[in-house]
Amino acid sequence: MFQHIGKLGGDGPNRIRGFHARLPSEWEILQVMKHMTHNRQFKLAQSCVAGRMDFNPIDLSEIGNQCLEHNISLFREGRRQGAVQHPSPRNILKDKDSHHYLSTPMKLIPVIDLKNARAVTAESGKRHAYAPSDTPLCHSSQPREVLSALLNIHPFDTLYIADLDAIGGIGSNLQLIRTLCHDFSDITFWVDNGLTDLEPLCAFARPVIGSESLDDYDQFAHLIASLPLPVLSLDYLDDRFKGPASLEQTFAGWPEDIIVMTLSRVGTSTGPDLTRLERLSNLQPMRHFYAAGGVRNLLDLERLRSIGAAGVLLSTALHQGAIGSREIDRFLNARL
Repeated sequence: MFQHIGKLGGDGPNRIRGFHARLPSEWEILQVMKHMTHNRQFKLAQSCVAGRMDFNPIDLSEIGNQCLEHNISLFREGRRQGAVQHPSPRNILKDKDSHHYLSTPMKLIPVIDLKNARAVTAESGKRHAYAPSDTPLCHSSQPREVLSALLNIHPFDTLYIADLDAIGGIGSNLQLIRTLCHDFSDITFWVDNGLTDLEPLCAFARPVIGSESLDDYDQFAHLIASLPLPVLSLDYLDDRFKGPASLEQTFAGWPEDIIVMTLSRVGTSTGPDLTRLERLSNLQPMRHFYAAGGVRNLLDLERLRSIGAAGVLLSTALHQGAIGSREIDRFLNARL
């Protein structure tokens, strides 16, 4: 992966501002790039996804400048001497308060499931049994009121909507979603509408490609090539992948943002699928994975952050008060 970096080190003219005569390790660059791409400040991740890691001096200089901007130190503590190997940068950095960049806020994304133009309460992926929402957070099932109640907890900047009618092939809530996107224009909406009406949807929301709605991998590849900023949802039910088998293994085609949706845990408060999320994150460290299903409380959020989750989709924990304003503030302001 970073095979070209070795040509650019030293104290001479190729020394890069911010790197202090030492080129950063692969892990350090990876963390910096994760931070920058997560905040849409830097686009080298696109090359990473395509397998092209041909950094030039300008690229590395930009990384160095961003390191300084975010107060990131790239010094090593110790050098390799003979057979003795000092701690890796990962072990050095992980417990240091001075490296607050590692606790880039994990994105918290509330969820609204729509059915017959109403917000419904989801449980275990059994959509036929979903009832209109009536929770301690909001006793109304009117989507606008539910969304307003969610924003009273925290000024979320992203919201996920599942149009269950469209996903099930029995209708559409597109006009309602369009109105919500217009009226709450400060929010970025991620919308799974079963791959229907994609052209009008893309005018006001980020489309979610749900694996359960795909016929085959070729359809997925076409959508990835044609849709602006798509989000992939890898859908699982009872540990079974719902979608084309080749999609789960063909990492090269995946977009930057990926939801790991464990449908059987949705609404159950049984805890997130940490094992699967960690495995995928380790396999594809340059992509952003978002947990969905089962999140119960602040401890679950902390566990997800510890395994590298970029974000989490939340519903039941918000509606039942297990995660409220105080818990969110505490979580977002915590240092690793």
